[in-house]
Amino acid sequence: MDKVYYSNLLNVSIIIPFHNDAFCALSRTVHSVIRQSPSHLIVDIILVDDASTNDDIKKPLDDHFYNWKKVHIVRSDQRLGLTRARLLGFTHAQGQVIIYLDCHCEANVNWLPPLLHLIAENPLAIAQPMIDVVEHETFAYYSQPGDVLRGAFDWNLLYKRLPITEKENKRRGDSADPILTPVLAGGLFAIHRDWFSMLGGYDKGLNIWGGEQYELSFKVWQCGGVMYEVPCSRVGHIYRNYMPYSVPGGTITIDRNLVRVAEVWMDEYKEYFYKRKPHLRTIDYGDISEMVSLRNKLKCKPFRWYMTEVAYDIPYHYPPVEPQPLASGFLRVSLDSGGLCLEARDGRQLTIGVCADDYKHPFEQETVKSKQLFEFTFRGELKLIRSKMCMDIPDHTPGSAVTLYQCHLGGGNQKHIHSSTGCDLIRTIAGVCLTAVKSSNSETVIVDHCRSKDPSQKWCFSNYSNRTVSDLK
Repeated sequence: MDKVYYSNLLNVSIIIPFHNDAFCALSRTVHSVIRQSPSHLIVDIILVDDASTNDDIKKPLDDHFYNWKKVHIVRSDQRLGLTRARLLGFTHAQGQVIIYLDCHCEANVNWLPPLLHLIAENPLAIAQPMIDVVEHETFAYYSQPGDVLRGAFDWNLLYKRLPITEKENKRRGDSADPILTPVLAGGLFAIHRDWFSMLGGYDKGLNIWGGEQYELSFKVWQCGGVMYEVPCSRVGHIYRNYMPYSVPGGTITIDRNLVRVAEVWMDEYKEYFYKRKPHLRTIDYGDISEMVSLRNKLKCKPFRWYMTEVAYDIPYHYPPVEPQPLASGFLRVSLDSGGLCLEARDGRQLTIGVCADDYKHPFEQETVKSKQLFEFTFRGELKLIRSKMCMDIPDHTPGSAVTLYQCHLGGGNQKHIHSSTGCDLIRTIAGVCLTAVKSSNSETVIVDHCRSKDPSQKWCFSNYSNRTVSDLK
């Protein structure tokens, strides 16, 4: 659909922090921004070197951009971390709007005006481009699976993406209109510099990396702003299969940041976070008095308002208190007189074996039981009890094997259909069924065409709740 944007838009500073990133990816980012942007809108592009040690992004980078009047390189001698590097860039920026980008991006055609148009209409808006995928080995460019989705989180404070709600679709005029989103996807967004200043920028107590997207998202929404994802603005992002730099302190640093966010912004809802990470209750998260004072000064709304009015769809997909499973226990297959159960072996392998309660020796029963106890969750996952492993169907072609994979809570290959009242088929979302295969030399499970009367496809849990997924909506 054609969209028309204001001709008189605010000018921008684009801030790109980096630490030991590849010269080619960093320069590619800058070149794409300049090539795909109206030149009169860009005041400056600030590259912030967060104490890199790689020689190829020292003098070669300086030489490459030496004659580019709008490109400025700011270097820190000490490691600042992502949020403080962004704040350092902000102190050098001259534009009316601040745009943060990662250093491994590719700006697409006409990416800039849709973001600035939103901020012209509402200076308290954060505008985020739709983030596409740039393949890290070939630089192939394509949209993310699902494309236009809302940003969200689970109660471990891991980033998630959710379908656009019916309420949000009714608010939008058409499919090209911006989408209200509860959470930023990360470090690609535009914000008016005065609004960013009023919000105190980022929490300066956040170390290195992690938690900053939640800190800013909660702060913007609770303190009177709004956040949009903008379908007509597209920026590709290289999703690498490795991290080119270290995070001093490792996961403790990230956990500490998340605790700071929870303590400042989440009110009583922080308990749902702590119930999943009880070891973090006693972590030293530093002094948060400045952030608490800012929240009081700006008269920011409670987190309950945010969950009710903004992130109202998160509790259905990620309930604060997990509902009891729809079924649980041993999962018997009707094949071979019902004496065989689904069993996890060798890490990720799923097969069938003699049910544990049919063993005569108590030790054998207990040894096998831990591999045969499953639950059918309210999300439709088949999960190994006392683990974080779920049945995953990487290939829905009939005859393909199934496997165990870490539960990702996102549906897809881990979402299945089964009765919550008794024995039934276990269907995948692609319409094939879990099938037991027993022969003289193998016992395994595959997916195959569904056959309602085939005993190799009829599965029975020990216990059923007699509830359905719809009961939990």
